[in-house]
Amino acid sequence: MLLLILRFLIKLANFLPLRFSLWLGKTGGKLIYFLLPRYRHIAYANIRFFLGMDRKKALRITRNLFENLGMFINEIFRFFRLNKNNIDSYVDFEGLENLDTALSEGKGVILLTAHLGNWEMSGVALGLKGYSIKVLARQQRDSRIDKLLNLYRQSSGIKVIKKGMALREIIQGLRNNEIVGMLGDQGGKKTGVCVKFFERYIFLPRGFLDIARRTGAKIVPIFIFPVESGKGKIISGTTSGRKNRKRYKIIIGSSLVCEGSRESIVQRYANILQDHIASCPEQYLWIYNLSKFTFSKTVLILDDEKAGHLNQSRAVASQIESIQSEKYPQLFASYPNSVEIIIKKVEYKNRFFRFLLTFCLSNVFLRYLCGSKCLRFCLTKMSYKQLIETPANIIISCGSSLISPNIFLKQQNFAKNIVIMSPFVFSRKFFNLIIAPCHDHLRQANVVSILGTPNLITSQVVETAAKKIKKELRLQKNLIIGIFVGDASYSRFQKILTEIIKVSQRLDAELLLATSRRTSERISNLIKQKLSGFALCKLLVIANERNIKDAVPKILGLSNLIIVTADSISMVSEAASSGKPVIVAKMGRSKKKKEEFLDSLKQKRIINLVFPNELENKIIEIYTRKEKPQILDDKEKIKRGVEQIL
Repeated sequence: MLLLILRFLIKLANFLPLRFSLWLGKTGGKLIYFLLPRYRHIAYANIRFFLGMDRKKALRITRNLFENLGMFINEIFRFFRLNKNNIDSYVDFEGLENLDTALSEGKGVILLTAHLGNWEMSGVALGLKGYSIKVLARQQRDSRIDKLLNLYRQSSGIKVIKKGMALREIIQGLRNNEIVGMLGDQGGKKTGVCVKFFERYIFLPRGFLDIARRTGAKIVPIFIFPVESGKGKIISGTTSGRKNRKRYKIIIGSSLVCEGSRESIVQRYANILQDHIASCPEQYLWIYNLSKFTFSKTVLILDDEKAGHLNQSRAVASQIESIQSEKYPQLFASYPNSVEIIIKKVEYKNRFFRFLLTFCLSNVFLRYLCGSKCLRFCLTKMSYKQLIETPANIIISCGSSLISPNIFLKQQNFAKNIVIMSPFVFSRKFFNLIIAPCHDHLRQANVVSILGTPNLITSQVVETAAKKIKKELRLQKNLIIGIFVGDASYSRFQKILTEIIKVSQRLDAELLLATSRRTSERISNLIKQKLSGFALCKLLVIANERNIKDAVPKILGLSNLIIVTADSISMVSEAASSGKPVIVAKMGRSKKKKEEFLDSLKQKRIINLVFPNELENKIIEIYTRKEKPQILDDKEKIKRGVEQIL
């Protein structure tokens, strides 16, 4: 069916006058722009990421790109109309002497181009000018379409080299002083060379350089552009006294200087390519997913103004830096800013608009065709502007209120996305990676199940943090107890605090206590009443009144033993990741999932789970035995999950 449609379009393009045929191609490009949102989003995301343009300019270039692509395809259909007699009236050459000079050395020429302009036309034009040229062509999935395209190429005298036995044919052609055309703008991370490209770092292929060094062939860059004036109007000129309408200009550069390292040579080509793309960005084929070849990563963390959620997202983002540094140690050392982490606040107009955005997400039409409009309608003006103007290729969020913005922004940026905690059932398929606790019992392929919650706490982190405050506190006792208080039951916490004060006096232990933002005012007042004048309390942090930077890692690093109230999974996870003995004080009956979480850590001997009346005995037992606890460490699991989607 596809082949029949293609044959019909070819006949139609050759039957119609050129101007009308180009208009038809342009209209077809506009249609593709609306009918294929996937490629529209890829192109838009690439333009934003590499060119750093604002939304309005990026959309205009994306639309122009599809219009140009429609015209290019239409002109490929008309290749049979071109011949040696009319090629000069259709194409203008600049720098043809550079090609002749390179050929005069007798070792062949690698003609290096990119997916810029109608690149197929450059090979056809040179073939019709009498040059012996071979092109390395990627095989199409449909063999019949592949044969048809190759027939068009060969009609001008081009010889097509297919992958498989490509290297042998390329080397033989160069030894015969022929021209071999290659594309040099899409490479793989395994074999490519990392270069700077529009202030980003990307892998470009190095095969052309390896072949040139092996054969002594010259590398000559070549690019083709439509000769345009205004909005796509074809310039009219005169040649030999006759009216002439030249459609293209082929620019052939000087031979690439192949001295220096492999990286420096490929960088020279990247600089030339960048300059040409910058002059005509709508001529480049941005619809290819370039993120596969980028070393640079921009991570957008969505913030719902909950410190715990933000810390979990930052913990996952840190794994991206870790993966890059381990996988490409030399590159990461050379380009330390290759991973950029940006945090942006998500703010709804009100609670109703949060539910409205979730509805938009569940509606197929609104999700795919009106994604940015839904965000603009539901978010505050400032929040929408900051989010939509931030190009990113990885988006991370934690918390139910950020699920819908995460998915819509993934679509806008054609990014990979990660969510922490179990999202809505219908939305799970829209995430590349879900990081969820084991007690949620998710069994999808895109799920990484972990015991606790992601956090930034490690033994090294807490030791470093402790050094910053140790002298200031002047701690003198052998036993230091760190205490973290969440939103506890007042009566039960009263018992816990009484037990802690009693045991600290009995064991002559110093106390370091911090509350969370969720801690009630009543409990905060109780803590201040009991501990403000207590000589053994060396640090008292009431989060809603006076917080200190990195309070959690500092307290964890200074303490020999940690006590945590059982209400917060993230607080328990941070304490259990520190490498210190942890006592979790139960505050009454918890939800089933939380009970399952605490029981699983207890069974693995990561925490000690006690009721308030058992607290004193458990502290004495741990202090006496001095057993080394098991550490909660989900970081390797998270790292493996993140690595799979990068």
